[in-house]
Formats: sequence, structure tokens, C-alpha cells
Amino acid sequence: MQMNPSHCVNLAVLSWSIGFLNSLLQTVHLASLPYCKDNKVNNFFCDIPPLLKLSCKHSKYLEIFVNLIGESILVGDLVLTITSYIFIIRMVLRTPRKSASYKMFSTCGSHLTVVTLFFGTLLIPFLHPSSPSSGQDEVVAVIYGVITPLINPFIYSIRNTDFQKTIERSLHRNIFH
Repeated sequence: MQMNPSHCVNLAVLSWSIGFLNSLLQTVHLASLPYCKDNKVNNFFCDIPPLLKLSCKHSKYLEIFVNLIGESILVGDLVLTITSYIFIIRMVLRTPRKSASYKMFSTCGSHLTVVTLFFGTLLIPFLHPSSPSSGQDEVVAVIYGVITPLINPFIYSIRNTDFQKTIERSLHRNIFH
């Protein structure tokens, strides 16, 4: 399928709509719950599972439902990302010129690194559930919320020739002078 402007806009609107609807439903639901416990959220940021634990009506079924919605969105995104990479790889392998194939794989490498960091930090809690006192959730939240966005520009900048020349000059200046 060829990516044209209207298809791109439709994908963006679909993505924004799903994100907005998910956030709206969860926010409205969380705002309607009574809270009677301590008002300190035991997490790096105010996330849904820690808020559910503060509610007087904390229910394991509600927690399972919220996790199911989040996991469904996560799995859907992951499946779409893997599917798009399958199409990209098939197209690259059909390209007759090796230099064009190398450039396409090189371009995808930066994105794949960021996608792996993004999905990796989101999948860790599902693959290895932590105990309440381990602090693993907070570490994953810091990686997901701070580290991944922080290194994202660097990952994409590595391919930039101006960036490479600046690093090369800087290293040359520091090593040889």
C-alpha cells in the first residue's frame, strides 16, 4: 500500500482518537472512585495502577480490566509495528541495488532501536511481574518516561553527517591535542 497524505492523516487521527478515548475513559472512571487511603502515590509518576490501589473500592476485577485495556492497546501497537517492519523488510530485500538496501536498513535501524526501547520497557512488567516492594515498577517508569525520550534524539542524530563530523572533530581535537 502506498502512503499518501490522506492515508497518513487517517492513521494519525485514528491513533489520536484511540489515545484520547482511552485516556478520557480511564480519567473519568478514576475521578469517580472514592479515595480514603494515603494520598501519596508510590510511583515515579501518577499512573493508573497505583491510583487504583489508593481507592477505597479497590477491586482486583477493576485492576484486571484496566490492565486488559492497556495490554490490548500495547499488543495492537506491537502487532502493527511488527507488520509494518515485515512489509519494509520485504520491500528492501526486493531492491536490486545493494547501496539502496543498506541505506534503507540503516534508516530503519535508528527507528528499530527506539521502538525496542519503547516496547521493551512497556513489556517488562508483563514478562516479569515484580513484588510490591521490589521497586521494579519505578525503575521501568524512569526508563520509559525519562531515559527513552532523552536518548531518542541522540539515536536519530547518529545518522546525521553533520553530527558525525562534529563528533569526529571533537574526538580528534581531544585525543591528539
